[in-house]
Amino acid sequence: MVILLFRKITNKKLSPKCHYIIWLVFIIALICPIPTPSKISVYNYIHVERVKPSAREVSNDILSVESEIDSKLKEQIEANYHKINKNYLEIVFSNIWFAVTMINLSKVIYMQIVLNRKTGNREIKEERIVGILERCKKRLKIKKNIKLIEHHIIKTPSTMGVFRVKIFLPAEILQLDDSSIVAIMMHELSHYKRKDNLLNLFINVVKCMHWYNPILKYPFRCMKKDIELATDEMATKDMEEDEKLEYCKVIATVAQMYSFRNEREVVLGLVTEINVIEDRVDILLMKEVFEKNAKTIMIATISSILLIWLIFYPSCYGIFDVPRLFIKLEDGSVVEATKIQENESDVKTTISVKEKENFKLFTNGGRCENFVVYDKTDLTNGKTYRASVDITSTGICCFQTGEYIYKFTLAYGINRSKEYMIKIVVE
Repeated sequence: MVILLFRKITNKKLSPKCHYIIWLVFIIALICPIPTPSKISVYNYIHVERVKPSAREVSNDILSVESEIDSKLKEQIEANYHKINKNYLEIVFSNIWFAVTMINLSKVIYMQIVLNRKTGNREIKEERIVGILERCKKRLKIKKNIKLIEHHIIKTPSTMGVFRVKIFLPAEILQLDDSSIVAIMMHELSHYKRKDNLLNLFINVVKCMHWYNPILKYPFRCMKKDIELATDEMATKDMEEDEKLEYCKVIATVAQMYSFRNEREVVLGLVTEINVIEDRVDILLMKEVFEKNAKTIMIATISSILLIWLIFYPSCYGIFDVPRLFIKLEDGSVVEATKIQENESDVKTTISVKEKENFKLFTNGGRCENFVVYDKTDLTNGKTYRASVDITSTGICCFQTGEYIYKFTLAYGINRSKEYMIKIVVE
């Protein structure tokens, strides 16, 4: 939503290449959501109470023997019941997601195979068309061998493949004049030059993974439009004014020939929706403005990407990521402290250390302050004292033998904290 709003505000102010770069951040976030620590994340200012599973009724068999078992045993059975039920649902839903994802990926691969088989023997050998291809490749400094395929399956000029690149041309396109074919070739070769074929592969993978989220359909449609605009920008980079006008005419001509959406996701077509044509022509005519302010536009783009990532990226440390506290002993072993839940006072983790042995603290999975406040209770005499420790440099030392309860308080986010407890036996 933030990217779409930013795109709306900066429409015709930033070049298509800049919008294209911002969409790359979107794809990276969907494929590889790596948590990024950020003190300015909007999620640090949002407090959401974590919903605990509601107490469901236990089966009639358990309730019928309620009088025969003590309350502790009943609570344990009920807790195990909820845990098993929750784990079962997680397994079911994850298996459904995985199965549908694999089916969608199989469809994409199958479509690739079918296109390769049905178009394998239709390579264009006509000297005029091949000559235009070679001149356009030279103009864009492309050395790779790219095949031209005549086809009727996909009704628009389009490009497919990452390693074995093919440009598909319908029979109607081959009847156009040389200048029109040059414009089409420049566009399709620019897709390869910009590595849009590889990006299209990632987009298809993301669509297969996020099949359950219909909201993503609109952003993907906008992304495809910006890919076409950025490709137009590259294709017309070294063109004269009359060539740019001819390029615009070709876009409009091809749109009239094929005035429908191209649903083949494995290819990149010259034409998307017909209502996009006007924007594409406007952007091409504004190209000189973008070139004149290229440095300013690029700085604005990079700054925008960083701000969007640090402020709005959902995996920033905030409501989605509660920190965890770990204790590292001198022998290198690591123990996780017990997170204190509501109405819970039992210590679940106990460790043994030697007299005068140091241990250090570190956190994982949440942005915390650099210090930890702790209450140390001596179980032999019941005395408690409070102190704080810098978790980035100093450690905690136990001097006397005995048993101690440490209650740590981690501050994170905005006015938020979490408590942990551990029992330490000093030998």
